[in-house]
Amino acid sequence: HEYLVEENSETIKKDIEKSILLKNLERYNVEIVAEFNNEKIVLIDSRRFRQGEYLNDDILIDRIENDQITFRNGSTTVTRNVGN
Repeated sequence: HEYLVEENSETIKKDIEKSILLKNLERYNVEIVAEFNNEKIVLIDSRRFRQGEYLNDDILIDRIENDQITFRNGSTTVTRNVGN
């Protein structure tokens, strides 16, 4: 049973980290994805970002797709739809 408790606390910790990351992303407006020279660019708060660039000191733009962006902070990733 001890292993199960440890596994649950790890899951809870991951959920909390995801919630924090989503909360931090709330203030950013993910506007649109465009493609220039076969490279996707995302417009967030009227600033251009490429995949692999940092949104701020902590949050990496991990993946840019036409309709969603994956953000990473350490080992935590969350996906947000474009246009909200």
